[in-house]
Amino acid sequence: MVYYQTAMENRELFLPGTVVETGSLEIKLRHDQTGAAISLLPLSCLIWKEDGREFIHCLELDILADGANEQEAVHNLSEVVMEQFRSAVDEHTEFLHPAPQEYWNKYLQIRNNRLLQVFLDTSPPIQGDIKVSDVALTHA
Repeated sequence: MVYYQTAMENRELFLPGTVVETGSLEIKLRHDQTGAAISLLPLSCLIWKEDGREFIHCLELDILADGANEQEAVHNLSEVVMEQFRSAVDEHTEFLHPAPQEYWNKYLQIRNNRLLQVFLDTSPPIQGDIKVSDVALTHA
């Protein structure tokens, strides 16, 4: 089952005890006429299990898809994203429709916690300045 998600009213974002992860989805397109490969920017996602189903919520588009497993949920989400993209092109409308702020807040909270945990788990005691190296910027 694939469907569009709207903001949930009068309820918590997730059921108590639900483990929510973050992820990104990158979709590659091929132009029908030229055959040129096009890669959409990575799309931010919240991922969780509920009632034995895997759910993925794409935050830039406010689209939710589910599946029996993560692979099926990703496939279903990519189909809905592609439909949104085609619709935006055909109708000359905006492609991005961001999710409500509370979903972005949850995404940023999870990412922040994960980054802090990785840093704290793998770094030696901090002494002096922190140096940054091996940083690459990909232009879109």
